[in-house]
Amino acid sequence: MITKFLMTAAALVFGLQLAAQSSCPKEFAENQPGRIEYGASQNCGSVTYSFGGVTVTTTNGGCPLFALITPPHQKAARTNMETMVQVTGTVPVTMHYFVCVTRYWLFIPIGTSCQFDRMVVAYSLDRLTTIPCPAPKPQS
Repeated sequence: MITKFLMTAAALVFGLQLAAQSSCPKEFAENQPGRIEYGASQNCGSVTYSFGGVTVTTTNGGCPLFALITPPHQKAARTNMETMVQVTGTVPVTMHYFVCVTRYWLFIPIGTSCQFDRMVVAYSLDRLTTIPCPAPKPQS
């Protein structure tokens, strides 16, 4: 009888600990740096273009077909702390397209340049912050 009581008590304690552990995801908001990825290039000159504090520059004489600009953001990462992440907003990841433009004198081509054509929002990423997990509710 005492053995059955101890086993039941141990199962109850273990079950409560398991329930308390699973209620907190143990995550934090890890900062990710912004980045720029370029597509294939056209041979018509280099480009310097600024958008939202980010400058796109090519120095190899190539005009990229596009540049994918990912701003700084956060992603959820594992931790041993009793914390979780909360979404505070979103940031757009934008695709910037460029074209080669030929300059003419009368009908004679005298040069080309790389110019910004258009911007498209490709997708959005979440802005996250780390908050403490709520305290587990006592069992009655």
